[in-house]
Amino acid sequence: MPVTPEAAAATSSDTTSDTDTSTETDATTDTNKKPIHVTLGRLQADASHPRVP
Repeated sequence: MPVTPEAAAATSSDTTSDTDTSTETDATTDTNKKPIHVTLGRLQADASHPRVP
């Protein structure tokens, strides 16, 4: 099946969601509310279980 514009938009949306997650993680690290290893655990969880829009 050819890729439809809607499917392409969904893929683009996934990338945006990943970027948002990184921004949240950076903020957590800057404020030092959680240990770094907890932050890394969140990153690994997001990488192995991508969000679905």
